Amino acid sequence: MNIAITLFVLANMAISVALLLLWQRSRQQTQNLLLESAALATSNSVIPAKLSKLLMEQNKRIITVEILNPTELAIAKTALAKPFVGLAPDTINKLVYKEARDIIADQLPSFGVNAEVKIHVT
Repeated sequence: MNIAITLFVLANMAISVALLLLWQRSRQQTQNLLLESAALATSNSVIPAKLSKLLMEQNKRIITVEILNPTELAIAKTALAKPFVGLAPDTINKLVYKEARDIIADQLPSFGVNAEVKIHVT
């Protein structure tokens, strides 16, 4: 009987420690997501511009990318995105577009492309 109680107490302690660690990790990821969204909101790298104005400039060629599944991408990348989708969908979209911009900017030089990669909000 005492062995069963001891095992129960030890199992309870192990589960409690595991839950505490998961909670701390979740809290840290939430803080990181909030810090990233705050940095994105104040970042000068997101340039609001009318795309039509850019298109009117002569001899200017622009490649546009519209991400059709930003929510699914965010949820696949981090489990904490799912609760934020309903609360802050625009913030999730901004983070997904920032990540896509960073990937494109990192990959183009490997192909010998010298490009300025921006996000335009219309």
